[in-house]
Amino acid sequence: RILKKLSALARPYGMKLCFELVGLRKSCVRSIEAADHIVRAVDEDNAGFVFDSYNIHLNGHCNDFSAIKKVQSEKIFAVHLMSADDVPESEMGQDKRCFAGTGVVDTDSFLQTLKCCGYDGMVSVETFRPEYWAKTPEWVIENAYRTTYAALEKNQCL
Repeated sequence: RILKKLSALARPYGMKLCFELVGLRKSCVRSIEAADHIVRAVDEDNAGFVFDSYNIHLNGHCNDFSAIKKVQSEKIFAVHLMSADDVPESEMGQDKRCFAGTGVVDTDSFLQTLKCCGYDGMVSVETFRPEYWAKTPEWVIENAYRTTYAALEKNQCL
């Protein structure tokens, strides 16, 4: 209901809304399938997904991204490419994020799944890791760019 209303409010501005699942136990929408159910129920062309490799991983250490193949591929509007520290589920949180290729999230599988779906849109990172905040903006930008570019190049997503 809320996403449908937001979709109507955004339409006159030509905006697309990205619905994002977060796999933490305390979250309401934890799985790709649940997010897909909501986006299909909204049934608006400007309401779709942002898929975040780490937020998917948060649901039981998931590294199986195959459910993405079942969503409407034209509804994938954005992607966040992140990995994470290997910690018990009770310690998982947004502060455990790390750049692609440096943690336990299978970012290669994530990118290959998106590529299989025909996704060739925006890829970004989210730097919620406190130790990154202690670095200079230049360090964060350089490392985010370098690791993201390397992952995209490795998976032939450029």
